[in-house]
Amino acid sequence: MCITVNKANLAKTKIMSLPLESGNHFIAYSNKVKNLSGKPNAMILPIPGITNQSLFHDTTKYKDFMDEITKKCRLQEDYFGIQSKGMSRGLLSASSFDQFVLGQYTIGLAKGFEGIKEFLNTLTNNKRPEVSKELADFFQEKYAGWSFAICVFDSDKTIDAQPIAFEYKPFGNGLIYFPTMDSHDGGAPDLKGFVSTDHTFIYEHTGNKDPKDRYYQEFVTLDADVPSFLQNRSFRAETSHDNFVRNGDTYLKMEDLKNSDFKTEPQFKRISPVPHIPIEKHFIQRKF
Repeated sequence: MCITVNKANLAKTKIMSLPLESGNHFIAYSNKVKNLSGKPNAMILPIPGITNQSLFHDTTKYKDFMDEITKKCRLQEDYFGIQSKGMSRGLLSASSFDQFVLGQYTIGLAKGFEGIKEFLNTLTNNKRPEVSKELADFFQEKYAGWSFAICVFDSDKTIDAQPIAFEYKPFGNGLIYFPTMDSHDGGAPDLKGFVSTDHTFIYEHTGNKDPKDRYYQEFVTLDADVPSFLQNRSFRAETSHDNFVRNGDTYLKMEDLKNSDFKTEPQFKRISPVPHIPIEKHFIQRKF
């Protein structure tokens, strides 16, 4: 579930999204990707807020941490027979884009899509993916005011890359964002279409806990050498396979999580992209 500049096959997507005590939000994104275009390619992640290179995390030492979270969540559910499924740094610099290497990706980070174009122009011809006018126009119109991360790759082998993980200062603090807009052929996403899903959402359930209720473990402790802010959180994971849903981005309302019972699964919402304006009113129901 993502947008690629040229034709690619993506599978086993995992997306973690959670608010931090600093006020920033944290996203980690991983998948298996195979470039089918025979040309340089890239994934593009719109970001509803402000970020910079210093807010990206090097996950080399804990590249499997989302697998560990998902496994431990499932073990807890299986064991009890459940039926239901600290950092604060600067913001984006004054330059139009940041550029750095993270694992197998060369990453460009910009406050707007014009900055992404400038970043691509710094790459050599044999490394530079070409963004179609249709796709560029889509980003500039539908995600106006957003930040962008573009992750460039050119291998024709399947990449099982370490997670891309970063913090950002969100435009609004009331929503938890999962980037699920989908298009893998280089064209603009079809907002009227339905897309197949093969992904896992990881989030923290902050709902009311009954001390007598043992259906869910309250905290997940990780063996991986993760940053301290990822330890001992009430992680939950929801996996969806081979279902068709309306193309769009996915959100949770922080207030709904806080006010719901810990046993209750939250209601994910799926919406079409909107420019940098309040988006709470643009929800449509997401159905798996």
